[in-house]
Amino acid sequence: FQRELMKRSELNQKLALEQYKYERENELNQDKFRFFTNLSHELRTPLTLILGPLDRMIRNTELNNKMRQNLLLIQKQASRLQKLTNQLMDFRKYEIHNLKLKAGEENVVDFIQEIGVAFKHHARMKQISFELVFEENELKLYYDRDKLEIILVNLLSNAFKFTSSKDSVKLKIRRNSVEKASKLMISGNSPNFSHFGEFSAFTKKVLEIEVSDTGVGIHQNQLKHVFDRYFQASNIETISVGGSGIGLEITKNYVELHHGCIMVKSEVGVGTTFYVWLPMGKAHLSENEMGSDFKSNGEKVPKQVEKQSQKKYAQLLEVFEQVQPKPDLSTILVIDDNPEILYFLQESFEKNFNLLTAQNGKIGLEKAFKHIPDIIISDIMMPEVDGLELCHQLKSDVRTSHIPIILLTAKVSNVFQAEGLETGADDYITKPFDEKILSIRVKNLIESRKKLRQRYSKEFNMLPSDIAVTQPDEEFLNKVIKIIEDNISDTNLKVDRIAKEIGMSHSVLYKKLMALTDLTVVEFIRTIRLKQAAVLLNKNYGSITQVSHEVGFTDPKYFSKCFQRFYGVIPSAYKKEITLK
Repeated sequence: FQRELMKRSELNQKLALEQYKYERENELNQDKFRFFTNLSHELRTPLTLILGPLDRMIRNTELNNKMRQNLLLIQKQASRLQKLTNQLMDFRKYEIHNLKLKAGEENVVDFIQEIGVAFKHHARMKQISFELVFEENELKLYYDRDKLEIILVNLLSNAFKFTSSKDSVKLKIRRNSVEKASKLMISGNSPNFSHFGEFSAFTKKVLEIEVSDTGVGIHQNQLKHVFDRYFQASNIETISVGGSGIGLEITKNYVELHHGCIMVKSEVGVGTTFYVWLPMGKAHLSENEMGSDFKSNGEKVPKQVEKQSQKKYAQLLEVFEQVQPKPDLSTILVIDDNPEILYFLQESFEKNFNLLTAQNGKIGLEKAFKHIPDIIISDIMMPEVDGLELCHQLKSDVRTSHIPIILLTAKVSNVFQAEGLETGADDYITKPFDEKILSIRVKNLIESRKKLRQRYSKEFNMLPSDIAVTQPDEEFLNKVIKIIEDNISDTNLKVDRIAKEIGMSHSVLYKKLMALTDLTVVEFIRTIRLKQAAVLLNKNYGSITQVSHEVGFTDPKYFSKCFQRFYGVIPSAYKKEITLK
């Protein structure tokens, strides 16, 4: 009996010790989290003050290409830091029950597809195969955009983080029954399985989101801790990736805010699969969890055409494009697979622009290369070629790299803005969009490029790097300048010869050079000749006649006239000023 009492006492002591350890660990975790959230709160103000001026600097027309690229890199990293601090603050609100769901109804397939599109660029960079699988093109769901975005971004980011090149990641979306989803949950590790039963009485269908990878995997004995705060699997310590250890806990909590469930299955060396189930319908939502329904576009279609069929819209748009372009107006290309949005934007811009439209990315690319428009507005989610890929191709091609591109998207996160900017997008506008704001953005982009062109045509010492917006633009200008300088004394240097050496048609070369410098090809050749003449005069090369012949002018009097128009003084006076200095 005494031995039994000793065993019981010993067991009680162990239980008390374990309870003490648990409480102390919990207190320590809470202290850590309070520290991080307090730090996040303090970081929000300086980050705002960093990002605000950064945005203004990036839009500054006087920036050269290299400086703009460096600022974009700083902006991307600061935006990621801001995103993390905002998540920590939201997570703290969740813990004290202040974070609410604001669910609206929308076709969730479009929303998730767009998130997938943003990761395609990332997959290409890491040489990882990325597949999106949708069993249906339309699945209506009540959800909170911001929170579902965070759920998907965290799961996909994790999948890519722990997957090496040549491996694969898959995002699969489908409708499933509560019964089948329950069986799948029983077979795996679902930390909130009991929560699943709460909404099974309200609906028979769930949205099933599956994110799988063929990465390093997680040990079976650690799976139950995957959603714990600060947890990181022991077998991934050798991988050179960092993390806060709270991403999956945030994901789990946001899934639960949707009254849903999450589960993970994994095998070391094989890969990991996360399942998320969200209830369909709205019977599970309380009144204060309901927000306004999302609109697929920013504005209502004009009343006179709002009842027209898709075919009718397409016919109307064809009529609009048959209007003869006005030479004094800029040309805008609008690319969207929704003809209603195309029609709406046509109404918005037809008075001030020559308008071109395309109903998918493939046609958009063809029209961009054919017409070389002054600005492009493109949706991200489109058939054939998506908006990010379209932007990447246009900005990589020397014929179109100078064209400002505005991307339209349902996403609001800085993550997606960063992805868009990485592909070369000049601006990023979320749906629903305001017509006036879009018009102002278009006007500002065109005006900023115009000012840059005017500066180049008027200032004497500007270099290609000072006006080029993209690397292909800078390379193009340097190549044209080199051709002219290598043939500077050749009085027969013609536009056709330059076009042939550059590998462009005469018309594309003309449009490209005008877009970058506000000069025709002939005017640009003359400008390079005059700048070279100034260099020779600075070096006291010889007489004015000798200098004029050296830079390709056959008539010294015409040379003097052109020089005076450009520099404000005749060559002899310019040479005298240099000598006196």
